[in-house]
Amino acid sequence: MKIKTFLLNEDEGNSIVACKLPTLDPFHPSVLQFIKDLGKLHCEGANYSSFDKNVLRVEGEGIVSAQYRKIERTPGNDFGIVLSDPVSVQRVTAGTQKGHFIGNTSVDADFIRVEVVTSSGETKSDVHMHVFPKKEVLVRALTPDGIPLDVALIMFDSTSEANFKRKMPNSLKYLTNNLNSILLQGETIVGDGTTAQLAALLTGIEEKRQPEARRRKDSSQPVDSWRWIFNDFKEKGYATMFSEDSPDAASFNYRLSGFRDPPTDHYARPFWMAANKMLSRYCINSRASHDVSLKYLLSFFRSYKDRPKFAFSSHADISHNAVNPVGYADDDLKATLQTMEKESFLNNTLLIIFGDYGPRFSAFRKTIQGKLEERFPFMSITTPKWFSGKFPALYKNLVHNSRVLTSPFDVYATLRHILSYPQYPSGIVTGQSLFSRIDEKNRTCASAGVEDHWCPCLDLEEVSSNEPVVNEEAEFVVGYINNLTSQSDEMSKLCMRLGLKEIKSAFREMPKEAMQRFSGTKNDALDACDGCEAVMGDKADNTLVRDTLYQLQIVTSPNEGFYEASIRMKKGVPSLVGDISRIDAYKDQPYCIMGTFPLLR
Repeated sequence: MKIKTFLLNEDEGNSIVACKLPTLDPFHPSVLQFIKDLGKLHCEGANYSSFDKNVLRVEGEGIVSAQYRKIERTPGNDFGIVLSDPVSVQRVTAGTQKGHFIGNTSVDADFIRVEVVTSSGETKSDVHMHVFPKKEVLVRALTPDGIPLDVALIMFDSTSEANFKRKMPNSLKYLTNNLNSILLQGETIVGDGTTAQLAALLTGIEEKRQPEARRRKDSSQPVDSWRWIFNDFKEKGYATMFSEDSPDAASFNYRLSGFRDPPTDHYARPFWMAANKMLSRYCINSRASHDVSLKYLLSFFRSYKDRPKFAFSSHADISHNAVNPVGYADDDLKATLQTMEKESFLNNTLLIIFGDYGPRFSAFRKTIQGKLEERFPFMSITTPKWFSGKFPALYKNLVHNSRVLTSPFDVYATLRHILSYPQYPSGIVTGQSLFSRIDEKNRTCASAGVEDHWCPCLDLEEVSSNEPVVNEEAEFVVGYINNLTSQSDEMSKLCMRLGLKEIKSAFREMPKEAMQRFSGTKNDALDACDGCEAVMGDKADNTLVRDTLYQLQIVTSPNEGFYEASIRMKKGVPSLVGDISRIDAYKDQPYCIMGTFPLLR
């Protein structure tokens, strides 16, 4: 117990934290073999049409005719779309060169499919999305209480904090340097898969406690009855938007029954179902799919410039199946942030950019570094510049909590807090608003809604004193003591050089055993389950033995001194953490250093 307390104190002064968090090196040697620079994304294909401010423009050489169809949702069904009857795009004759087609037409819809017939007889298809403001939303009654903030959630699937740092450096630099964003260094996951994280973040209730929605279950129902946060915002007068760019693997459709009715005012699933048929290597014809999604988010903010807004935009196509392609989105995300700042959207927006979890492909997941990255998704929170001045206590708490274990349940409570302020939100069972101070002495994985096999908190595991790294550290401690006692001729005469006699005990800071042995969740013949029984296997490859903290108790000779020390190994190089303590009865042996180094007595 003494050793555990000593280690837990390392980063918190005199305060004992319930959960000691590891610090991961994004460029640790164990992950570099998986990291590649893919360069820029090049989307090929002719671009005959554009859709902006709800005006469709068709232009190009050799176009014979053009038409569009609205993309609509099958009523009462989250798994089907319908296309409206075609509407011709009329050619503008004045000023048009022979053989060059120009046509403009207004469209009162968010999503359209465009078909262009060329002089060679080919039909070229494309899809577009742009928010068309709804009259009923524009006149929706507003409730004045709460904190007057728009909310924008931008998610990149399978993106850890470490991988965001590796693959999206330009966006990260803009967030931290220009927007003063706060990175939640202790944000972790609560289940296996996107559904588990978003159920916590968007409803505050874990999936297994929700009404049955798994598609193959007889009692399955759509997820409309779940406690959705966007319904709370809509009741306060907000315009709402929800978009996921990978419809086949969508969070509430892949295993679950989806929504009977559109969950938000602007629901992009019909568009992505239509776009999915022409998606090729992260591109929709000549445009990057992630950029199409980001521009839809911008159109939502522009269309409701004078209304409070809640937006959720998820990007999985570019990041779900591999660790490197998310880098394609770096410059486009930065450009989106610059546009939001330039057009003053960030003056009134709580912006949360996050991953649901880290990379999960098998080779990466078999290492301790990989398992920890899976459990530390990226999460940044950006507040308007005025927020810290107007709500100093809330902002101070947010900064404090960025260094504490947190989970999606806390984000849900924070969103509720925006609406209920100055009152704390009611009905919060798991988690705590990030605008209230989380007590690091009591914040455990259990209180954050995190089960043991997901828990990233560090424990001390006993290590054999025969391990080479342990002997190396013990010799380092003895050498450190000898260096201290030979700093002057007088001390050298009074103090004998010590040697290592015995390593009494050695402990290493590592994640919980349940986390190290976790291999997946159990799937029965009928259904997959993000939150069902965990399957345990062998411990993961320990790639961090030379990149963690050790606590040693050693005996030296000839003085028979019993010492305790903590040593931080970083890339195989030891360094002392805190002081070396002598913990036996030593009488007058250490007379030579009593005044200079009393802890070594």
